[in-house]
Amino acid sequence: MPSVLPRLQGQSYNVIVERAALLAHLRDSRFSDEERERALREAREIAGFLKRTYGCRVVGIGSLFSSDRLFRRDSDIDLVVEGIPADRFFAASARAAALTSFSLDLIPLESSTPALRTAVEEEGVSL
Repeated sequence: MPSVLPRLQGQSYNVIVERAALLAHLRDSRFSDEERERALREAREIAGFLKRTYGCRVVGIGSLFSSDRLFRRDSDIDLVVEGIPADRFFAASARAAALTSFSLDLIPLESSTPALRTAVEEEGVSL
């Protein structure tokens, strides 16, 4: 009767290799603490610009503003704005995006979903 042990050892080895590869990928795909701080600084600068220029309210949401979530290389800066006139929104978005080296999502609260409004109320960071 063939032994099951070599097969199980091989599977165990594959699991260890896959786990090591996953951990390496997570480590390599995560921004450093310094990069996260730079993104936060840039988010605050964008918020200041938007408030001065458009008199709007700005709230940060998403992984950048939550210390218990990873801010990864494919993450972006998510800012919810309230009070930018619709006819000026795209210009405001373009000008704000020019102020950061990170991807930026500028989201108008006025046309957001109920779920997004709840996220803003429950976990948003006023900037």
